[in-house]
Amino acid sequence: LLTEITFESASEKRHFVEKLSKQLDERPLQEVPGKGKCFVSKNKMILNKASHEQKDLEEYHWFVFENDEMTLEEQEKYFLNRQSKTNVNKYIFRVIYSGNKSLHFWIYVKNAPTNVETYKKMAKKINEEVFGGKMCQSCINPAQLMRAPDVIRPDTGKVQVVIKQTR
Repeated sequence: LLTEITFESASEKRHFVEKLSKQLDERPLQEVPGKGKCFVSKNKMILNKASHEQKDLEEYHWFVFENDEMTLEEQEKYFLNRQSKTNVNKYIFRVIYSGNKSLHFWIYVKNAPTNVETYKKMAKKINEEVFGGKMCQSCINPAQLMRAPDVIRPDTGKVQVVIKQTR
């Protein structure tokens, strides 16, 4: 299902990571009524359209997972410091603190699905294989808006921040 992306050199990896980071960071902020303008689309939309409609998706490379049932400390211990059969950290591109109660784990899949149905099946498999099935099903929509980093969350006054990123 998931294959670790390999590189011939550190320079090649650095270039790839910089390119993905730039693509994510250039996504337009979007507003969700009652929650503020602090969200981005997890997958690229047609013409960077300010939308979160599945019909406007251009790609399906990004998966984001979160767990709202565990405390932040439990999430960090289980997901970031976990010694398991599946090394979670080799698949995670970016972890964002939501500014409230959860960590958002961004995973990039090189051989991405080509439609919503396949995306949802892959999301379920990644949840099982990488996170032991402990992630919320709320993030299974490939067009879902996610909390953007380096933005103040209006309801808590806290900054949504990247706490870990692949280098």
